Amino acid sequence: MPISSRLTLAFVCPSHEQRALQAREQLQFIVDHDISQLMHVKNPKMIVDYANAFKKGEAFITTSDNTKFLNSLQVRFAEQYIFCEEDRFGLVKKMIDADDSYRTGLRPTVN
Repeated sequence: MPISSRLTLAFVCPSHEQRALQAREQLQFIVDHDISQLMHVKNPKMIVDYANAFKKGEAFITTSDNTKFLNSLQVRFAEQYIFCEEDRFGLVKKMIDADDSYRTGLRPTVN
């Protein structure tokens, strides 16, 4: 849930914390044992920052792609309202044009 133009509140499953800490440990193993393999890691700083956010309870600075993904979740799961500090709803319009089901949010079905 975006709470300002610079902050998003995300509720994250505890399993993500476990995976983040494990990824940081694996990264440290690479650094300690064969640093040449570090070139195969896509974004080592993000791995460390994400794990540290869990351990320190601090905000995690995301990439613009991740922010776009988080915003798309708001569109996908919104029932009625989409929030934006500015009048910039291009992502919403693009998503609805691509899939009309985003107009109403998810609906439960019973078989």
